[in-house]
Amino acid sequence: MNVKETLIAFVLGATSIFAMHLLYVEVDAQADDEAVVAAVNGEGSMRLIDPDAAPGPGERKVLLKPPPYEPPCEAKVKADVAGLRNRIAALEARTDEGTNEKATRRSRSSMTEAP
Repeated sequence: MNVKETLIAFVLGATSIFAMHLLYVEVDAQADDEAVVAAVNGEGSMRLIDPDAAPGPGERKVLLKPPPYEPPCEAKVKADVAGLRNRIAALEARTDEGTNEKATRRSRSSMTEAP
């Protein structure tokens, strides 16, 4: 390649990189605690409005908050963690009472048992 072809390739490459930066858009999901403000008319149709904007004639402003969502697996994990904390507290109580050996034997045998 001669100098002219190299220069053209460089300029086209730089231009394409610049164009990609202009076209790049980062999409973010709505935050969990944000509410959406909508204007509702008597027919039941809604349209989004700015929080500071006044609704149109015959419309009323409605604040829509997303419902709290907890994935189903999180509830099971929290229940398992709570059960384990209760077992640890019971073992610590037995240790405090001076029955460390019995508590240790029970905890080892309960660990090997299948649920």
